[in-house]
Amino acid sequence: MELNKKTPIIMIVILLSIVFGVSVWKQLKLKQKNLNVILLTLDSVNVKHLGFMGYKRSTTPILDSIAQDSMIFENTFSSASWTSPGLHSVFTGLYPTLHGVEARGRSLIPGTITIFDVFKAHEYQVPNISYLTQIPNYFFLGLDQEQPQLIKNSAYNGEDLIQWLGKKHSKPFLLWYHYSSLHLPYKPKEKFNQFLTDSMRFLLKSENLRTLQENAVIPMNSIEFSTEEKEVVKALYDGQLRELDDLIGKMMYQLKKQGIDQQTIIVITADHGEELFEHGFIGHASTTHRARLYDETIKIPFIIYDPTEKNNRKRIRVQVRQVDIMPTLADYMGFKVPNDLNGKSVLDLAKGKKMPSLDSFAESVIAGYQSTPAQEKIKIRSIRLQKHKIICIEDNISNPCELYDIKSDPGERENIISENSSIAANLKGKIRNQLSEMNFARLSRLTTQKVEFSLKDVPKGKTLTKPIFVFPKKNQVIEISKACEKIKIDWSGDSELTYVIQYDIGLEFKNLKGKIPVKGTFKNFGLLPSHICDLLPVWNPYKIRVSPYGLDHYWSEWIDFSFARTNRG
Repeated sequence: MELNKKTPIIMIVILLSIVFGVSVWKQLKLKQKNLNVILLTLDSVNVKHLGFMGYKRSTTPILDSIAQDSMIFENTFSSASWTSPGLHSVFTGLYPTLHGVEARGRSLIPGTITIFDVFKAHEYQVPNISYLTQIPNYFFLGLDQEQPQLIKNSAYNGEDLIQWLGKKHSKPFLLWYHYSSLHLPYKPKEKFNQFLTDSMRFLLKSENLRTLQENAVIPMNSIEFSTEEKEVVKALYDGQLRELDDLIGKMMYQLKKQGIDQQTIIVITADHGEELFEHGFIGHASTTHRARLYDETIKIPFIIYDPTEKNNRKRIRVQVRQVDIMPTLADYMGFKVPNDLNGKSVLDLAKGKKMPSLDSFAESVIAGYQSTPAQEKIKIRSIRLQKHKIICIEDNISNPCELYDIKSDPGERENIISENSSIAANLKGKIRNQLSEMNFARLSRLTTQKVEFSLKDVPKGKTLTKPIFVFPKKNQVIEISKACEKIKIDWSGDSELTYVIQYDIGLEFKNLKGKIPVKGTFKNFGLLPSHICDLLPVWNPYKIRVSPYGLDHYWSEWIDFSFARTNRG
């Protein structure tokens, strides 16, 4: 048949589909419809507690209904066991060594392409509505705005997402939203505490369970839970999961209300997993001060829901990785996948094509976000193959390793390294090779670690004085209700310069120290998630000082302040 200008476009698409396969049809269709994409990342997900993964309790009815018509990658593994490196692997398709966000205070290595950059290149909106982007770990993601579009009084329990979706938008969007409410402490709202029995409620008064409901950090083995208390912990976590599921339901309702539910792809994944006594304790690297890489801390959900695909229900059991999410999403939308990624598109698996199981690498600094400079030098790494998995700690002393046969021992109970030295050596070699490749690639991109701010030199002849804080005042007590709206740290100085805020907050195992670069003479914080806002007094006292960047003899005096709970009505 001869094609001419009058040939219907649908006929051309059909012919192309016959010649090149259904992927051409899908890509053309997606581009013609300009579909929106919502990328939901969930914090601290133990996948065994999800209904669509076979859990006995009805923790996730909304997610289960979404999963019924979705592509589900059942065996997806994260790159780390805490939030920042895991999320950046979602955004970049790179392992932590390559994207650079390996510890608190780190930002993306210059030149790193994110999924937001990819979508922006195709004329998508990529709004910033995340409170996380106020801290250095989440600078330079490639979002439309450097500062987040924070919505007053949203409390970050989903209203901000719903309000943004309620507005009219002239272009299709890729919207990232991070639900952090599954994170410790485990304290769901009462109406979601449906999994607690009367006897469990009585136990809530115990010291151990009060600690669980009040603290975001519980060091490894600092509490010994009884058998009965462990069941209460799981019930509280399940209630919190049910509460999260309800928030996702409200988002789905808003999409339908706005008439965009049939034009919006939803991708659901997580930053990392969560231990619930599988190996004796609870939490993950940042909450325990002791990173682990057992499956419960690194296995994550990965779902793609596309309302335009009516036969999209697939369960893929082949092992894939968190670093595969970015290239898979780009490929699904028909966009070019960036080169030089650790991850690869696994879309062929959803099309029924065969692919080998992908070796999954993971690495964490030993105490996650809580790591001190000394702890940042201690790394735990693992590589997971189809049959075996090895976990090694690099502490420059003993370098202990554990080896598991995950086919016969999926719970990773029996360390078989002593009788399988050749298998262990092979897997250690894979870790070394992975690190060598990444370090070489990193050096080729990172000749000098530059500060990602446009630093202003002090003009010649200009006299500087040490900054003086306008807010907070020395020994000020800040009410939580006001803190959740906004905290504006403000000081005297030259608004054209770059400054550095140095902080020292909390005591003992809750102590955090670091620096934050800032353009100008103020830094806004606030509009925090309600569960994080409630924790601010737990981290008292707070201490900060500020100086022009690179001028250590111009530090302000240290300012001490604290937070206090108030009734928010």
